Amino acid sequence: QLTSAEQQQQQPQQSSSSSSEKEDLTKEDLSNNAFIYKSGNGKQTETVRDFTDRMKRKYPNVRVVNSADKVERKHDDESVIQITTLTPSSMEELDGDTFKWDQAKYQKAPLRLRKYYRENETGVYFYTNAVQKKKHKKDNEFRSLWITKTFLVCEDSIPSMRRRIPVLSQKVKEYTPFQTAINQIVDKNNDMLKIIERLEGDPTKSTNDISMNLNGILDAAVMGGVAKYREAFFDGTYLSEFPHETKQVPKFVDTLKQQMIIAKNGLESYEKYAVDALQPHIDHLRTCYKKQTFALSEFYKEVQKYSQ
Repeated sequence: QLTSAEQQQQQPQQSSSSSSEKEDLTKEDLSNNAFIYKSGNGKQTETVRDFTDRMKRKYPNVRVVNSADKVERKHDDESVIQITTLTPSSMEELDGDTFKWDQAKYQKAPLRLRKYYRENETGVYFYTNAVQKKKHKKDNEFRSLWITKTFLVCEDSIPSMRRRIPVLSQKVKEYTPFQTAINQIVDKNNDMLKIIERLEGDPTKSTNDISMNLNGILDAAVMGGVAKYREAFFDGTYLSEFPHETKQVPKFVDTLKQQMIIAKNGLESYEKYAVDALQPHIDHLRTCYKKQTFALSEFYKEVQKYSQ
């Protein structure tokens, strides 16, 4: 399988491809290989669309597909180049740990530095596939969402002098619906921390990002609040089917508590820099915060039995 990826604004994007077309790919020794592509230079980056068009022109006898899902060949002699966007990762995350620069001891490091190492100086990337394993049409979508991450370890770290870097190994990790829910909260927490820090350093003090993200966290009418988690994982069905997942409950609770601490700090920053016309929205979010805090305190009591 041939996998290729481009880098756009220092964010590598991946493409994957499989081939048996001797006329076009084997002459370059590309058949059944995987690569990560870095396309463009500085601000003159190449878009996924442009990269795809370039591959089509270079290999006119090959079917080019933009997808992270498995692509089946229509016949044995068909060549396929599969293009997929990649997300930067790290060896720590590959091994199931927290990214080095997201760890507590680096939290005081400048955002600019952490962002650089989040997107650069790494040879590990991943792409995700989401699968809904619903047994019934009316099943809760959170309870049936399984995520697969495919990690790619390449021969060089990016940035690199080479535009096409061979992939040395791949590792596939599957995350259960409960693990996926925890990871989504962690990601949202990290995003909010970065938004708060960015707002503090923004000379324009634009509150658009923080307003939208606080809305998603605190307003139950937008994201469903505690009820969506109770229905998905704590109605007696999910943990009965997957009893080994009960060990994840304490981590889930700690992640929710951390989210409320971050949301409170976000509210304070939002109120500090928002224009007067946004005060009604701030008041609404404060009311939502109080309701969410109360709902979570009741929820913690319900799930305490799983921590014993």
